[in-house]
Amino acid sequence: MHRFCILILITAQLISGNIAFSQTSSILIYKTGFEYEEGFDPQISLIGQRGWTGEGSGWNGFIADELYFPGFGQQAYIGYSNFFPISQSSVVWKPLNYQVLTNYPVIKFSVIFQVKDSTNQRYDDFRWNVYNINTQRLFSLDFDNETLRINYSLDTPGDFFFTGYTFSNDGLYELVIAMNFSRNKWIATINNVPIVEPLPMTTHGYSLNLGDIDAAWVLHNTSVPGDNYMVFDEFTVTAEQIVYPPKLSIVNILSNEPPKLIIFGEPATRCVIQKSTNLIHWVDVSTNYFVPNGVINWTGNLNTLFGFYRSKMSL
Repeated sequence: MHRFCILILITAQLISGNIAFSQTSSILIYKTGFEYEEGFDPQISLIGQRGWTGEGSGWNGFIADELYFPGFGQQAYIGYSNFFPISQSSVVWKPLNYQVLTNYPVIKFSVIFQVKDSTNQRYDDFRWNVYNINTQRLFSLDFDNETLRINYSLDTPGDFFFTGYTFSNDGLYELVIAMNFSRNKWIATINNVPIVEPLPMTTHGYSLNLGDIDAAWVLHNTSVPGDNYMVFDEFTVTAEQIVYPPKLSIVNILSNEPPKLIIFGEPATRCVIQKSTNLIHWVDVSTNYFVPNGVINWTGNLNTLFGFYRSKMSL
């Protein structure tokens, strides 16, 4: 455990109101909304346009779904094919081939997506896969349209684990993944809900750089695929600076809202919150982990107890 700590005394004399979130700078690696104005022709497939490539015999292209994607214009999709036989997996990706900078060690990927259900009672998987420049898969998030389970896989092929969360075909989801290359950790949220705790990006010692993030359609049965498909939009990849050591603030002291500690730190790392009444003896009161935006919001029992609080990073 690192020995960095921040102290704060909870008293009624502290300034009321919200304290601004810590600002860090970022580098835009890639961003697209798949719009016609960006050069994406809806009359042809996504593969081959604006640097996007792929493989497999599943369909891919564009759709404008104002019912489920209101105000987002044109989206990309993968899946839904009536060509037989069909390959086990169809993928599309934009090569990024990005070497991570030491002072921008966190890569953040965000996308909005929806899995459209099958009408033929056949169901497949849709995945987001992260590869390094050597085309070695680092990890995956899997959306099983038969069980509606959200699963993850690390860099051992075939090993998938249930996150404990499910999805709905009617749901429009924002997926955010933070990859902390300096710590070999990643974490993901869907609609701001953490679905995995910090996990290793590689367990086999693969090179830690970013080759691409691909969207995949994986069939349950190659003879009879489902006509389900995944629609996605607002595909964004950035490199982020980090707050180090962690910084701690308090909000809502004199408001009607419960007091809250806000801790800023490295995404995909853990933080132990401790309390003391005399600055000598400290007691652990909570262990949390930083989500992709590098923030922990903790209320605990601050509305009833006074004392000193500090946070410690724990890898």
